[in-house]
Amino acid sequence: YGRYGINITADSGFVCDDGIVKVLNNVISEIGGTDYTIGIAFQSYSYVSEDAPFTAIVYNNTISNVDNVGIRLRGDSLVYYVRNNIFTDNGIDYQVDDITPGNGTTSTNITSDATSPDGASYQNKSVSFVNESASDFHLASDDTAALGQGTDLSSDSNLAFTNDIDGHLRTSWDIGADEASIEFDPTVMESGGDYSTLALWETG
Repeated sequence: YGRYGINITADSGFVCDDGIVKVLNNVISEIGGTDYTIGIAFQSYSYVSEDAPFTAIVYNNTISNVDNVGIRLRGDSLVYYVRNNIFTDNGIDYQVDDITPGNGTTSTNITSDATSPDGASYQNKSVSFVNESASDFHLASDDTAALGQGTDLSSDSNLAFTNDIDGHLRTSWDIGADEASIEFDPTVMESGGDYSTLALWETG
């Protein structure tokens, strides 16, 4: 039961060759209603795989305004890697249940409550978006919580990638689905002066 953005379950009796699910560069928002709601849900109890444990790789997603839980990871046979995600304004931003010690790896995940697994530096954070009320979850240029604060995953051994949700190249590695645009202001320099316009160049 319930309403989910992404929901993957692999329990006892579920057998496959490669139990790896990769979730990256998604925006999930505004999930509500009378049912239990979760943005991203992974569950695995007593899972059996021929080659690898059931593994969730969750990188650079933005999950906002889900009534109950932003992300829930549960099960004694679940292995997960969760990095560079924004979980904000959900009932509970980040939740884990019945996880076997050592099965989870996280880094640089922001929450608006105190549930980020990555410590106080990533908890109770307010992320600035371009227009959250209109579901525009591009990072605002003046954001200080997520802009340039992510882990560089371009050589990640589990899932290496370099683009954001819009297909833009990630350079400063922001947290969340969007790599914020950086305006380029061309400036021609000569010793002793800043010639940022053609007029200044001609008269300088």
